[in-house]
Amino acid sequence: MMPWPVFHTVTSPESITYDAVKEFILHPLRPSAEGMPSRRKIATELLRWHSDKFGQIVDRVRSDHQDAAKQCAGLVERWLTALLTEVQT
Repeated sequence: MMPWPVFHTVTSPESITYDAVKEFILHPLRPSAEGMPSRRKIATELLRWHSDKFGQIVDRVRSDHQDAAKQCAGLVERWLTALLTEVQT
């Protein structure tokens, strides 16, 4: 079980959508980011989900789930990058 930044259970990479990540990251009652500007919330999460950092964690995932975990993490990183672009414009 990975703590993906979405409110629903992730069963496949397709479960991680732009809208689901955006809803979670920018939720106003998220305790770890309360009072933080949107741009900073997203930048903080980008550091957490960066492929170099996630690469160190994926070794702890069951070997038969590692490819899916890498795909999911790649999607999270892609959606966070898109979201950062959206809030900066």
